[in-house]
Amino acid sequence: MIRNILFDMGQVLIRWVPEDLLKARNITGEDAEELLRELFREWEWVALDAGAITPEDAVKSVCARVSPHLHTDVEYYITSWWKLPFIENPGMHDLVKTLKENGYHIYLLSNASIYQKDYCERIPGSEYFEGRVTSSEVGMLKPDREIFRYICRKYDLKVEECCFIDDGPANVFAAMQEGMSGIVYHQDKDHLYNALRKHGIRI
Repeated sequence: MIRNILFDMGQVLIRWVPEDLLKARNITGEDAEELLRELFREWEWVALDAGAITPEDAVKSVCARVSPHLHTDVEYYITSWWKLPFIENPGMHDLVKTLKENGYHIYLLSNASIYQKDYCERIPGSEYFEGRVTSSEVGMLKPDREIFRYICRKYDLKVEECCFIDDGPANVFAAMQEGMSGIVYHQDKDHLYNALRKHGIRI
């Protein structure tokens, strides 16, 4: 029987699309293309989530290869992107609330930088979290199976009583390999609700 629901953050509880972040600061055209390529789709962003590089070093590394007039933007997105308005994926706050009211324990398991602790309370449904594990804080990235073992040890969870929801198929597969139930979120609320019901989860 499933008792614990583990949520990913980006593209699950919130919409996290780099193009949206760029538009929010009116960055378009070639500048947007350069930042997408050299910042959001490069190794430093992954290293930040892994806790393998400091934000300061990430800024220096990215700025070494982008146009000088974009250096301020690089620093902003690495250290402060989360100050922009969050866009909730439709229905996710209500889903978390309903699951909590129905007796499920709610946890956050996210690949994110060290700044997540500064904005965690702004994540839709965060008031119902009983715990969270952030990749940069533990030095492990999904789909490393050890991060699923870690959250179970930290909160004394039984893997067979956990259901993990993530937009990344590789992450969900890793959770399933550890013995959890898993659901890939396809930006479709109805599909997600149906999948939860198939797992016997009351919503």
